[in-house]
Amino acid sequence: MSFGDMIEILQENNQERVVFVKIGTFYVATGSDAVFLNETLGLKCTCFKKKICKVGFPVCAVEKYLGKLREKNIGYAVYAFSGSQGELIEKYKGDGNYYIKCSKNINCILCMQNKKYNEKDQYMKALKKFLEKEKQKNENR
Repeated sequence: MSFGDMIEILQENNQERVVFVKIGTFYVATGSDAVFLNETLGLKCTCFKKKICKVGFPVCAVEKYLGKLREKNIGYAVYAFSGSQGELIEKYKGDGNYYIKCSKNINCILCMQNKKYNEKDQYMKALKKFLEKEKQKNENR
């Protein structure tokens, strides 16, 4: 099982909550949770894997971000994985009444962290420009 698989199972078990898992010195959320947090808290999305977004914040900022979620009445579940001990520990959990399931990605072509798409390629540049306009139109509705 991979780290990504573990997060997906935790998300399935926490349907009403945003799920974060500590990896290194960051807490990360992936997929639909990441897109939701990007839209709700403005956290920057990067690519976790193909067609899956991720967001994160430093471990030292956990209280700040959990406070923002509580202010918006958003449920959360925060876990830490210890590879050396082979344990998954629930660190924080909060219930909320507001959470909207989103797509698992914003759009990989629009993700500036995705180096797969060549910025100099005329077709990718045109497609990216088109998708940015479409996204703007949808936001203005």
